Amino acid sequence: MWYGAQIAETFHQFGEDYGFKTTDLNFDFATLRRNREAYIDRARSSYDGSFKRNGVDLIEGHAEFVDSHTVSVNGELIRAKHIVIATGAHPSIPDVPGAELGGSSDDVFAWEELPESVAILGAGYIAVELAGVLHTFGVKTDLFVRRDRPLRGFDSYIVEGLVKEMERTNLPLHTHKVPVKLEKTAEGITIHFEDGTSHTASQVIWLLVAVQTLKACNLKKLG
Repeated sequence: MWYGAQIAETFHQFGEDYGFKTTDLNFDFATLRRNREAYIDRARSSYDGSFKRNGVDLIEGHAEFVDSHTVSVNGELIRAKHIVIATGAHPSIPDVPGAELGGSSDDVFAWEELPESVAILGAGYIAVELAGVLHTFGVKTDLFVRRDRPLRGFDSYIVEGLVKEMERTNLPLHTHKVPVKLEKTAEGITIHFEDGTSHTASQVIWLLVAVQTLKACNLKKLG
């Protein structure tokens, strides 16, 4: 999706310099989505093949620690001197009324067509990247951050360059916006913020800091 947006942006910025008389692109999201899913399928098949070639056994199931060197998976005990915990993460959805009306990045990849507008709530690199991609595809996109800028943990020159680029491409950045409630309205999904303002979009995407899925009880069993 990022490369697709890059192609669109390049055409809009430099198309006329190379003799293209129009920048009115006829973008078919369904084609991009179909080819994206095919790419993902090929990548996953490649991973499976790499496991087999390198003698890695893949066991699918829910794992629990029995002791510091043993895990139980599907009733089978597996022992190792060293065990790496790499559970991945899931989106952090705040406990506010109507939070379930918003989706996550997983929901974006399930879209069969692009919405007319989207509000992205988050200040991390995934929020920034997704906002840029959707904006370039022609979706009316607004990015809302809780503090004074996105990517607060990054070097200042990166953040300054990002903000300038968002201004140049007319991607609205809303700072100091803390959501307190979401509600379904006739126009779409309305977000109410702590400062008394509100914003309505066809889709709302939560992209706050992700949290690990590892359960506290497993950490306790590790000692």
